[in-house]
Amino acid sequence: MAALLVSIAVMGILMSVALPVWRQAARREKEAELVFRGEQYARAIGLYQRRFAGAFPPSIDVLVEQ
Repeated sequence: MAALLVSIAVMGILMSVALPVWRQAARREKEAELVFRGEQYARAIGLYQRRFAGAFPPSIDVLVEQ
């Protein structure tokens, strides 16, 4: 019974250490995804401007359709 309590305490301590690391990894993954999406928007706008003589797309919907 004592071994069970000790193992539960150790697991609790390890989880309290691992949780911030996991949160930071998840946040970095989300940030990388946002950077990728931003680069894709910039690329799409650049392609639109090349096609339509430097004009900016009036909306995201027009950008997606073109």
